[in-house]
Amino acid sequence: MRRLLLLGLLTLALTGCSQEREPGPGKPPVSSSPATVIPEDFPLADEMHDDVHVSAQSVGMRSLDFCGRKPLRGLAPADRLAAEASGDEYASTRDLMLFDDAARPEAVVRDVRAAAIACPAEEVGPGARLLTEVRESSFGPAAATVVHTYEQDGEVGVGAEVIEVVQVGRALLVTSTYGEWDPARNLDEGITEDADLLAATVEAMAAFEGALPAATP
Repeated sequence: MRRLLLLGLLTLALTGCSQEREPGPGKPPVSSSPATVIPEDFPLADEMHDDVHVSAQSVGMRSLDFCGRKPLRGLAPADRLAAEASGDEYASTRDLMLFDDAARPEAVVRDVRAAAIACPAEEVGPGARLLTEVRESSFGPAAATVVHTYEQDGEVGVGAEVIEVVQVGRALLVTSTYGEWDPARNLDEGITEDADLLAATVEAMAAFEGALPAATP
């Protein structure tokens, strides 16, 4: 029952897919100039489940909520793409946003970290709390790892959500992965496994480093 409730909470952000497009294989081609849009073949869905839906109109991670504070609400990126997959015991979302400069995604990472730290526990039902922990990310100082677990009557149950927030240049990647990890036994391994699956996607974000060329008058 506990894991079903947590999975239900986490999959709320997976609704709203429309106008899907299939992800292209491989990494985007290397370019000598900064990318101004997300390439069609960007490996956003790399290492995700087979039943992945990719869309620019999806809800993605916009509903990320820490005690009523929604740091992704109202953002207006220059380009955006989300990939989502869900099943009986898993849920995964990747939301990639591209901005005109690096200042905005840098600020969002700080805002997400601050909002998560300010919301260590949230009541979600009778005797039930959603617990939030902020950790250092393996992707470096321009990133943060947020972990959600579920507590019922003072006992933490099986199942956790791992949220990665990663800024590379003008791009911001926000991901959510739910798995049947046991916080008392193998949650750390789950966080490492999730980061490994994201490695190729984060590496490809190097295409969004560097300033955009000045507009031609």
